Amino acid sequence: MDNEKVMVTVRQYIKYFLSLKLLLLISIVNVGFAQDSEQQTSIITNDVAPEQEYLTPSQIFVASLKEGMIVGYFNQYWVAVDKIDINGYYRKIVKIEDNNSFVVQDFFTDTNKKQSDPVLIHNIYELKQVGFLRSIEGPYVTWYKNGQKQYQSFYNEKGVLDGVIQAWYDSGILKLKGQYDNGKKAGQWTEWHANGRVKSQVDYINNVLSGSYKKWYENGQQHTLGSYKNGLLNGLWIAWGSKGEKVSEGEYSANHRIGLWTYYAEGKKWAEGNYINDLQDGIWTYWKEDGSKDKEIVYQKGVKIKESHFNKKSDSNG
Repeated sequence: MDNEKVMVTVRQYIKYFLSLKLLLLISIVNVGFAQDSEQQTSIITNDVAPEQEYLTPSQIFVASLKEGMIVGYFNQYWVAVDKIDINGYYRKIVKIEDNNSFVVQDFFTDTNKKQSDPVLIHNIYELKQVGFLRSIEGPYVTWYKNGQKQYQSFYNEKGVLDGVIQAWYDSGILKLKGQYDNGKKAGQWTEWHANGRVKSQVDYINNVLSGSYKKWYENGQQHTLGSYKNGLLNGLWIAWGSKGEKVSEGEYSANHRIGLWTYYAEGKKWAEGNYINDLQDGIWTYWKEDGSKDKEIVYQKGVKIKESHFNKKSDSNG
């Protein structure tokens, strides 16, 4: 009998705890419904209360920005990083304009000297970017650590390069000078070697190479003379070695070698023959170092048909 009383008592306790658990669950659900109801009421109230102002995430971000605040770090290779790079630079807000545009300036981390002049950026999402900025406007100038000017260009109101662009070596010698017309290369572009001698001169029309092409070695000897048409090699092209000796001479048409081409080794004629659409065709003659003829090879649209050696037996297809 005592065991039966104990079992009854246990069953009563279990029912009691289950009842408590059920009541607790019901109260939690009721509270949840009440909170959801309050949130829904709040949402509805907000929707029908236009006089109350709400900030978007970008507006909140703008509101948190202050003049003098550092907004980005970059390494020496112009790549954005998450923390200070002693060999890189950082970007600071110089001024916040009324239209939520920003005047920013970059500084070298180790010296705090300017890495760029102040520049205007219209898009908040480009504050931490370098290269290919689309909302930049006005002059853009960068500097070397030694205080020499490194680069100078101008962006129009569309955020594209417009006008003269220049770059310098850290010695102060001019490295590059060219022109953009509404984002496209135009006119003559010139490069210089570090010693101040001209390195190359090319012409652009509407961002495409068109016109003469000239290139020089660092010692001043001419490297290449040719021309482009609609971005393709065209007309007579001549190449020289660093000592002034001719290396090759022939014509291009739309990037393909055509007609008679002559090749030289140490200034002496080495090979000569014709091309059709960049394929060797007809008789090609080759010379030895002493200037005497070495062999002749007959080609047909790039395929060797016959080879003949001077002072030796003729060798077909060999």
